[in-house]
Amino acid sequence: MNLSFVHADITTLHVDAVVLPANEQLKMGSGASAAIFHAAGVTQLAKRCAELKHCNVGSAVVTEAFNLDAQAIIHACVPKWRGGNHNEYELLSTAYLCSLELADQMQLQSIAFPLLCAGNNHFNKEAAFSIAVDSISKYESKNIKQAFLVLYDDELLSVAKSLGYLVLEGSPKNIKNSNMDKLSEDLRKLMQKAMDKLKEPEVQKKIAQIAVLVVPIILKKCHVPDSVVSTVEQILNIWNGDKA
Repeated sequence: MNLSFVHADITTLHVDAVVLPANEQLKMGSGASAAIFHAAGVTQLAKRCAELKHCNVGSAVVTEAFNLDAQAIIHACVPKWRGGNHNEYELLSTAYLCSLELADQMQLQSIAFPLLCAGNNHFNKEAAFSIAVDSISKYESKNIKQAFLVLYDDELLSVAKSLGYLVLEGSPKNIKNSNMDKLSEDLRKLMQKAMDKLKEPEVQKKIAQIAVLVVPIILKKCHVPDSVVSTVEQILNIWNGDKA
């Protein structure tokens, strides 16, 4: 299973499962919870959650995705920070693992998480990153091929980069790596300069002189018949004469 970091709005990603940071009552919260509720449809999602009634902290339940471009919403019930002495780290990790297990059982192939507990639940952001990466990375999936850790605000983006994570820039259905885009553009410019250089007469002359010496040697090493080598030498000599 591949894990990628994405700077995007989680409700716009085209994935099989979207993870919602939930409370025990499965009621709409703030942040990513509110965004997912509104994108899916508050009335219908709230009604479905009311039917489920409860979810234990550290566990997860699944509902339909309704208006989201996904197959399911996985409600991961996450802990609040209470000083670190109430199994907060373990409960957060099991919330990730339970979400992955549900997606696996449903034979889903992609899943998107917000960075759980890094907002109103008041976990240290570096610790939230560490738990997320460790939990997702150690899960051995049978069906999930791609997991996304979605960072919505610029503060989380900054923290991710300070920790050395490569963050992709997301669009609704086409996630692009901004660093790779820049590299591709730099390579394109370099190739264009090389092509322009090859058009210069002096450069073409040098290439022709080298070809006359090198190409016959290569052909003989490859056991090409002497008659063919002789013909190629004649052609190269003519080409070299044109470039002189």
